Amino acid sequence: MAEPGAASAHPRDGASVDRAAIAALVCLAVVLGGWIMYEGRGLIFFFDSWDFLLYRHDGLDGLFDPHNGHFSLVPVVVFKLLFATVGLEPYWVYRLAGVLAHVLCVGLLFTLVCRRQGSGMALAAAAVLLALGAAWQVILWPFEISFMVSIAAGLGALLALDSRSRRGNVVAAALVLVALSSSGLGLAVVAGVLAELLVSPSRRRRLVVAIAPLAVYAVWYLAQSPDSDAKIGNLDAVPGYVADAAAGAVGAVSGLGVEWGRVLLALGAMVVIARLAVPGRVPARLVGLLAMGSAYWALIAVARADLDEPLASRYVYFGAVIVLLVAAEAVRRVKLAPRGWMLLAAAVGASMLSNLGDLRAGANGLRGETNKLRAALAAVELAGDAVPATTRPEATAAPQITAGPYRELVADLGSPIGGPANVLDDGGLTPVAVDSALGRVLGVGVAPGDGASGGEPPSVVAAINGRARVRGSCLHYTPVEPGAALDVRLGAGRSIVLRDVRAPAQLRLRRMAADFASEPLGTVDVGAAVTVATPPDQIARPWVLRISPAGPLRACAGAAP
Repeated sequence: MAEPGAASAHPRDGASVDRAAIAALVCLAVVLGGWIMYEGRGLIFFFDSWDFLLYRHDGLDGLFDPHNGHFSLVPVVVFKLLFATVGLEPYWVYRLAGVLAHVLCVGLLFTLVCRRQGSGMALAAAAVLLALGAAWQVILWPFEISFMVSIAAGLGALLALDSRSRRGNVVAAALVLVALSSSGLGLAVVAGVLAELLVSPSRRRRLVVAIAPLAVYAVWYLAQSPDSDAKIGNLDAVPGYVADAAAGAVGAVSGLGVEWGRVLLALGAMVVIARLAVPGRVPARLVGLLAMGSAYWALIAVARADLDEPLASRYVYFGAVIVLLVAAEAVRRVKLAPRGWMLLAAAVGASMLSNLGDLRAGANGLRGETNKLRAALAAVELAGDAVPATTRPEATAAPQITAGPYRELVADLGSPIGGPANVLDDGGLTPVAVDSALGRVLGVGVAPGDGASGGEPPSVVAAINGRARVRGSCLHYTPVEPGAALDVRLGAGRSIVLRDVRAPAQLRLRRMAADFASEPLGTVDVGAAVTVATPPDQIARPWVLRISPAGPLRACAGAAP
């Protein structure tokens, strides 16, 4: 039985089927694109994005500078255009650019598979890629537009090569250059194009399609001399890394995970070998795709095998594209019976459901990192110049950020978080997180030692389940019930000395929030004397120090730090 969507004896009938497949793809793209945008709600710039924001936001600065060894001209241009037209807010515009790049890759994959296997198989492949939540880092993180553009340009180059015309050659060469100037994935695209042209004697005269853009890349490489991530010690790990990464890509496409991915990879390898062993014409596209995938995974292995991350989400996307294209080439001209189409539809549906769960989990994890980063950046903006320029407000989600360059960025393009008030308005635990970040970036802490004291005693905000009495420059606090706590006001640039502690006490701070953080600022042991000091800043609201003692203590006004 003929494949659904294949061209029929009646061109009009075949065209209607093709239009139906395209309409179905458009509907899927709109629905899933909207769902991806929804799942990414509340996110802001993450990790490598800050390299572009902090150091490439001025004019034409940094256009040709490498990023982690990558030639990143195209994504830098995209970000600079968004800086100039949108600024840093709203962030959803950046995310929309990433989703559109994802949809472009899906559309190009559909077109390539449709030319080889018809619209039915093409729609199945496109649906799997569209919902590929295992690659959530690429899909949710606009910075990975660098990977997306390289992939889209590579797919476009393969389509242009199919035209076998001079114009097609020019377009293919231009797209290979775009792939090279977007990320290191372009080198894998070059390997695939070269392999496809070399195995076909009649097409070897077209090698300039790959060689010319590679020569341009070589000029950039020699001029910029980017630091290479390649490590000689990783060479012996390349075969195993490539096998693991390929299994991860197969597991992502199937939605079954890496262990089943190994099994399916072995079965697929046998099908590919059988296809290559057929006498007659060498399947040039299949050979090119295999070379592209091998080069891609091998390049990652040489650079990162020591980090043991072959299944990292950001590396799954391109691997999945290659797996889907190889599968389409390996079963080319295979006709499915109705039962086969039913099984394929069930497999695609199961893959999409599994992957959409992965996407949601990835978005939730990224949102958790985002919440910490927003609180830290709000603290830097609140405290202003009181935060030393070299302070890193959030070393996990954005180790690239230091307070000085961040303040310059805000002055030039505005706040990427919409200002501290926008963050504090989130409510819940967000103001508490901002207070914790304020204490961290300002260096507020508990120091051992009995510092000098004098002047007015600390101002009591609340004495809970206990009695506070003023004697000289000190407060004497005696708890009378469990859960006792003494809240005292602590102005910026002031300190409090705790003495005569007769039982362990916990210390907590708040400033912008109505509640104290669950994590204590520090503890005071029996008989110890400690000082809590805050540096001067421009925030009008004072700190409130909560002392939760199990026994009597003395709190005295300390000298200015």
